[in-house]
Amino acid sequence: MKHYVSLRQLRLMQMMAILPTTLVFLPGQIFAQSRSGAFYAALLAAVLAYAINIAVIKSAHGASPFRLFKISWGKLGIWAYSAYTLCLLLGIISIWNELFTFLQASVLPRTPPWGVGLLIWAVTAVVAGGDISGLARMTDLLTIGSVILGLVVLLPLLGYIRMDNFVPWTPSSLGSIWQGSLLPVTFLGESVVGIAFNDSVREHDPRRRQRALLQGTCISAAVLVGLVALIWGILGSSLAGEENFPILEAIRDIRLSPFLSRFDIVFVPLWLALIEMKLALWFYIVVRATKRIFRWGTLTTWTAILGAVTLAPSSFAFPSVASRVEYLKQTWMTIAFPILIILVLSSGLMGHLRKGHHE
Repeated sequence: MKHYVSLRQLRLMQMMAILPTTLVFLPGQIFAQSRSGAFYAALLAAVLAYAINIAVIKSAHGASPFRLFKISWGKLGIWAYSAYTLCLLLGIISIWNELFTFLQASVLPRTPPWGVGLLIWAVTAVVAGGDISGLARMTDLLTIGSVILGLVVLLPLLGYIRMDNFVPWTPSSLGSIWQGSLLPVTFLGESVVGIAFNDSVREHDPRRRQRALLQGTCISAAVLVGLVALIWGILGSSLAGEENFPILEAIRDIRLSPFLSRFDIVFVPLWLALIEMKLALWFYIVVRATKRIFRWGTLTTWTAILGAVTLAPSSFAFPSVASRVEYLKQTWMTIAFPILIILVLSSGLMGHLRKGHHE
């Protein structure tokens, strides 16, 4: 029996593909690049990412990229399909690094990389080994937990906002605003991940599926803009820009350390679970995509193979947290994300041309 994902769950999965990076990683990067223009950089990133996601989702025509590649491109589609999977593998290594960086910087600074890697992989293999409906239910629980805890932690911070920290925009900061928006654009543009779940909600109208995915993107972008504005208003752009990663360390400088420290026992595991779920969602997609390409082996076999392939570089190729962060930025922003966008847009164009030819 086919297990379907509801539109609400698809929306939450789309948010899950974006929010962990939005909450933990991106605000510090935006402040480091844009300083006084951080809020405008986040706003620009939200607008650009939403425009990109509209183009990507429209190109999918309500079907997953997997089907479009094979239907539209024939034998050439196999190569496009392989490139798509390779980009997802690079994305998985980047998500490994998100987890590694967060764990090594905040939780397990003295744990050897191989130990952290085995811990992450063990949890990921279990979660990704289930079906899509199980992943959707876990996404529901994590979303509810993150909203509740987020309100508990963030609401007291509103009283620390100072209006004089909101410096006005000036034309001289336009270059830094653009630089600060580039990385968030790519992470907010992860609709290519959400589209891959459309096979599981195929009984719904394509327009409703598209609207659900765009709503998830819009909510995630709004969270990023709101979080940047909150930190900017409390710390000021210059002080926040000095705290590159993790942004949680910057928040703890707000004279609320005793209050916030009480929530570490819940806060840190929750954000780890968010990123872990994001990794599991990507693995779920890549394992099934690879199995379709080679038409060999079981899902468990491919989960083990692809896990080992991505675990090795993530565990041993980076000597420091800084090198992991740099790889995370460069691989996703300059390689994986642009190729994924080009492939999906090309796939939609080919499908449109093929449809027009038959008509």
